[in-house]
Amino acid sequence: MKASRAARNKTLVAGVFLLVAVATNAAEATLDSSLRKAFDTFPLLKAQKTESGAPQFVSVEMNRQARVTFDGKRYDGFRIKTPQKQTRSLTWAFYRTTGGQFGTWYILPRTGSPGFKGFTRFWGGAPKDMIKGPKPEEVAGKFYVQGLDWSKLEPDTEYLIWFEFTNETPGQYMVAHTFDKSLRESDFDEMLAVFGFQRDPAKAGKK
Repeated sequence: MKASRAARNKTLVAGVFLLVAVATNAAEATLDSSLRKAFDTFPLLKAQKTESGAPQFVSVEMNRQARVTFDGKRYDGFRIKTPQKQTRSLTWAFYRTTGGQFGTWYILPRTGSPGFKGFTRFWGGAPKDMIKGPKPEEVAGKFYVQGLDWSKLEPDTEYLIWFEFTNETPGQYMVAHTFDKSLRESDFDEMLAVFGFQRDPAKAGKK
């Protein structure tokens, strides 16, 4: 009887975990579906360069309107497009200058399965953590840099980088991206160098 009860308990626990996993995947799929339905409402940002050849930061206002509302949260962001011959990693950076703070962010292809694996690591630091970087008075919070390996990206394809907001306060952000180099997703110093920036080695904690 004890063995049978233990077996039933194991089955019950396994069933609970299965239900949680199914519910989580369903929620993610529903969010992805909602974002994809509104895909074309998000602005398309083209990779631009400065006269020195570094990626050009452009101003993007987010959360002025809720392009997508899901589970009581608001979503905004922008689209980017990979080159026709995609053999180089995505390197991008952003920082907030004024206004509302975001909760989290991620990347989503225009089409694809719910199992798409995007961003996994990033580096975020305040201007004081950088030897070369944006002017401190321009940054409200942290400066973020991130990469995505070329093998995870499809050529000539649009991707949405979305941000989650828990309030209705608009925010102004500076964003830049490029596909110039094939960098590992943990090469934060090389990513910063792409933008002409450098972090303080003493404060170079990785995330």
